Amino acid sequence: MFIPALIYELLGLNNLNYFIIHYLPIITIIFNSLVILYLTKKNPISINIISEYKLYNLISIGISISCIYNTIIFRIVPPTTTNNIPLSINILSSGLIGPILEEILFRHILLNKLLKKHTTKKSLIISILIFSLIHLSIIKIIYTIILGTILGISYLHSNKNILYPIAIHISANIISLLLLKYNIIILLLSLTLLIINIYLLLIRNKYNLNNNTYNNSK
Repeated sequence: MFIPALIYELLGLNNLNYFIIHYLPIITIIFNSLVILYLTKKNPISINIISEYKLYNLISIGISISCIYNTIIFRIVPPTTTNNIPLSINILSSGLIGPILEEILFRHILLNKLLKKHTTKKSLIISILIFSLIHLSIIKIIYTIILGTILGISYLHSNKNILYPIAIHISANIISLLLLKYNIIILLLSLTLLIINIYLLLIRNKYNLNNNTYNNSK
């Protein structure tokens, strides 16, 4: 993001704000897409299709986490600025491309490399801290520690299926772009939804694990 803005300034073009709003997000989308292609080529990913039931659980978890965080933040610090970037560009960049890139980096690559040298618990903690620190905001760090923990655990509990954290991360980011103010009803519903879906997901995984163990023993 910094390099294109610097080039724009060095070329003597005056309206940097216009460039940031209209061109920089598109440049970022293209660049991040190329990075995703490069990383997946260097670090191949085996994709396991998620059932509709699990996908519903994962999306619900992502939405509820984001709603809880954003409604609490809006209660503490009401939003004062508006984002002039078109919503469609925001959703494509922050809602889709960003989460995919971050999950490949922090779960598929970083966490897997840490697991080769450290225990599962230590690897998870290190990956969560690094994931949180790159967001460069005290408020966001608290949120990303919670989100990163859920993303990391979902990745490990799904036998390293990268689609699990990607589904949670995408749904969390997209819903955050649509929330505009504090709402106590959304907060309470989100808390309820989070508890129910984490419970259902864990129960389902435990049931499948027990089933697999039973079938293998036969």
